[in-house]
Amino acid sequence: SYLGGWGSIKLMNNQTDTSTFKFCNFSYGKAILPGVSYDDPDILDNKGGAIFANNYDNIIILNSKFENNYANYSGAGINIQDCQSVFIENSVFINNHVLRHGAGANIVNYDTLVVKNCLFQSNIAISYSNTVLGEFAIGAGAGLFLSANLSSQKALVKGNKFANNFTAGGS
Repeated sequence: SYLGGWGSIKLMNNQTDTSTFKFCNFSYGKAILPGVSYDDPDILDNKGGAIFANNYDNIIILNSKFENNYANYSGAGINIQDCQSVFIENSVFINNHVLRHGAGANIVNYDTLVVKNCLFQSNIAISYSNTVLGEFAIGAGAGLFLSANLSSQKALVKGNKFANNFTAGGS
């Protein structure tokens, strides 16, 4: 259900700190701002069902599980944007649901990114819209959605497993 649950952990505007999550379970986190469009990327409260990080120095996630989280716009499990360094290893992203990008994890604008030996399974990134031309589906990156704006950004995505994720765009 999209009702109930808890609001996400927010890590905001700190360029001199490292936050580490080890052996954590994140379930039923929600990023829903009622009464506004889910499709507005400027509404931060619709991002990051379990963890939302914005303009942060270093994020480390090890041996953790993200399950049954929900976000209106992006990153039902985690939404990380404009961070220096992101390291995710041996973690599991299962059955997370988002209406736009990155149901398991949505990571954009980073300097260095490592995602190793993780499982992305049964995540859903999709919504449907009706127009005068008919119904169409949108959504991308059901398991993992990455976006980088600068050619100097470095990413290593290695040894991960993707199974049964569903989206209108790539998984």
